[in-house]
Amino acid sequence: MSPQVRLVCYPRTDGVFSAAAALHLRIELPAHYSAEEVVGEIQLRLRDRYPLASIQVETALPSGGASTWHVYRDGFVS
Repeated sequence: MSPQVRLVCYPRTDGVFSAAAALHLRIELPAHYSAEEVVGEIQLRLRDRYPLASIQVETALPSGGASTWHVYRDGFVS
């Protein structure tokens, strides 16, 4: 996983949810976790307070840019 992550939270007007997502991004996880395990763990922790929370990952560019995580408070609707 890229060491840099850019969060885009939905709804954009919910500052409390955005702050919770940013805080969970800073949790300490075992170094052996894969990118998928990290996303899954953060999503699981967010769901303690926001049961429908989901994370969609936009893969980082090969040049080493940041990954973008789209974090949905009320679930992802396609």
